[in-house]
Amino acid sequence: MKVIFGNNVQVVKTIAGSTSDLKDTITITVIGTRQADGSIKAATIQIGSAAPSNGFSNQATSQ
Repeated sequence: MKVIFGNNVQVVKTIAGSTSDLKDTITITVIGTRQADGSIKAATIQIGSAAPSNGFSNQATSQ
């Protein structure tokens, strides 16, 4: 697949974090499996907004 972009493209770099990086005041995206009690067992937690403003993604997310 060929991807083209202009000079103003936003590039995001993902780095490993830990649970101590999670705070009450930040936005997170959780990818995981819904449990019988309604909670979600997280497989991945991304800090910040993961939703592309214009584009596509191959992952389903639950927030």
